Amino acid sequence: MSFKPKFTADEWETLKKSFFWTFEAVANADEKIDKKEKKALERLINSSGKFYNDLARELLMEISKEYPQNKEKFESGNGDFVGGLKKVSEILASKVTEETNVNFKKTLVAVGVIIGHSSGSLFGSKLSDVEVKRVKEIGDLLNLEPADLQRPPNLEQILQSLSE
Repeated sequence: MSFKPKFTADEWETLKKSFFWTFEAVANADEKIDKKEKKALERLINSSGKFYNDLARELLMEISKEYPQNKEKFESGNGDFVGGLKKVSEILASKVTEETNVNFKKTLVAVGVIIGHSSGSLFGSKLSDVEVKRVKEIGDLLNLEPADLQRPPNLEQILQSLSE
């Protein structure tokens, strides 16, 4: 089943940008996007088949075809992540099932965690305090409740599938 026909062209582009807003929000939380964070984004895009959520998988498969020629377009200039992620939440609420909605949002949070873990200190947590705050902010912007993160697949399962 393809999700794309359920959305307008603008909505679909907004959903595609959600991955880059998430990337930008976390990677730039310390005001410096480094090579490890960009590599982590690239690995996620190239691993689209590993995503639990069918909508995320479909979006990323499309992105993976466009990404090599348009890295700069995708990695920068994506606009305001706050407004963008709020818009994503609105679009999903009206177009997909509750399960798809919640799981897509959890996938974005997982993407943020993976980006944050890709660089940082060799000792202690790889996620800085500012990155942790940013990941929480992403969840808030997407209207995710703490209980949503525990529903199957839970955040840990999503992270594990993307790290394999």
